[in-house]
Amino acid sequence: MQWAWPKADAHRDWSQPVGDDPHTLHEMLMQSVERFGEQPCFGWIQEKGMERVNLSYSEFSSLVDSVAKGFASKGLIGEERIALITDNCIEWAASAYAANRLGAAYTGMYTHQHGSDWKFIIDDSSPTIIIVSNTGVLDRLIANLSDKAEDWPSGGVILLGEEEANELPPNGVEVENWSSFVSAGRAAPALEKPRSDHKSLASLIYTSGTTGNPKGVMLSNWNLLSNVIAVQSVFEIYVGDRNAAFLPWAHSFGSTFDLHYMLRSGVHINLISDLKRIADECQVIKPHCMLAVPRVWNKFHDRVSAQFQTSGVKRFMSGQANLYSAKRIRKSGIDCDAVPAKGFNDKLFDKLVWKKVRARFGGNLRFALSGAAALSPDIAGFIQKVGFAIYEGYGLTETSPLVSANGWMGKGKSRLHTVGQPISGVKIVIDTSVWDDPDSPNDGEIIVYGPNVMQGYWNNPEATADVMTEDGGFRTGDLGRLSDDGYLAITGRVKSQFKL
Repeated sequence: MQWAWPKADAHRDWSQPVGDDPHTLHEMLMQSVERFGEQPCFGWIQEKGMERVNLSYSEFSSLVDSVAKGFASKGLIGEERIALITDNCIEWAASAYAANRLGAAYTGMYTHQHGSDWKFIIDDSSPTIIIVSNTGVLDRLIANLSDKAEDWPSGGVILLGEEEANELPPNGVEVENWSSFVSAGRAAPALEKPRSDHKSLASLIYTSGTTGNPKGVMLSNWNLLSNVIAVQSVFEIYVGDRNAAFLPWAHSFGSTFDLHYMLRSGVHINLISDLKRIADECQVIKPHCMLAVPRVWNKFHDRVSAQFQTSGVKRFMSGQANLYSAKRIRKSGIDCDAVPAKGFNDKLFDKLVWKKVRARFGGNLRFALSGAAALSPDIAGFIQKVGFAIYEGYGLTETSPLVSANGWMGKGKSRLHTVGQPISGVKIVIDTSVWDDPDSPNDGEIIVYGPNVMQGYWNNPEATADVMTEDGGFRTGDLGRLSDDGYLAITGRVKSQFKL
């Protein structure tokens, strides 16, 4: 097993790329193509019942080049934007990297979002081109956008699939199917040298608060790349490994780690086609790593626990497996990391019980990363008993997203009831002035400093000023505390404390 890249020096200059660091997402991709070439890059099911299709790193690079030439022919230039209203797919990834090649940014939206949200985001971000997943999405888009052609993106709409549009936008707004668009791009003249500015906008991610319109978080190439490079070759991901990808790339956790980080690591990214059948598809994919939100792990725990109760034999077997694995883990003194079974009985019940549970995810899973919400320590402890490591991370869209995580510091150094230590290049300050509780004098608002902190909110200087400190820190709105050795624990929200 081979690491894709050397581990980054924690004490290096993190303010900008150094040495062979890529300056843009596209440059990162090209480095991966040079290193991983004909190895599988993406795997997906085109239609229900069909076998998985695989695309190599070189083939994906060729697709990105064709899409970039197609975008350029539609007038997309540097510092402009494209909008994506589609679920995770190869076209989503190719469009994001093609836009990046031209120096443009991508804005992802969800297919299940309300049409009024699409309208606000499109009006606010002013994309040159919109990519939509199907005719149903296009129909809803037309129903919510202006009936004047001049209010639509100048480059028109690209419709995935071969189905003809049901409804058409105003006269003068072109709708082109993906296949014809790519074919034209493939035949177009070669482009100039790719843009290479680490400070340029790479992604505009709209995050919704409890009130008001969504805010567009501006993330530069280096915002995203610093997050990826900080943890490259620290988790157990090796060249040629497979993942099972289902976190939405329109979300920062999904795009940074289930897409960009995996491409950096030489992973074979396998898209889950049916979110209701994640475990079934994992038995075919046999992933080595997986990212998910706590809800997925909670359901996994509940289903396994329920099956343990279906007969007296299963209750006895699972009880013994729990007993021996808990004893082994407690004796090791290790949190989060998988601890191999030891001793005859422990190995026996691991084989009879936990091995079958691991088989639900294909049998090869080494580690999982949980984010976007708090993971219950009980669930984390259960998954450790099952036999693979699970690490909880903490971050926000405005921090690209990762701030801290268990697991990245090395085996045996994770700690339950915390979200680990800040990743390389990131500093956390706890502002205890935001609230006063004599029982928790060390708690306060988490302020984040580092190369991962956003450039600001798009077209919203007032909102930016509300969350940024004078010295460049980002006020998260989350309450937390730092231990003496630098472990972060999340304890609540600042606004919730004020209400109480």
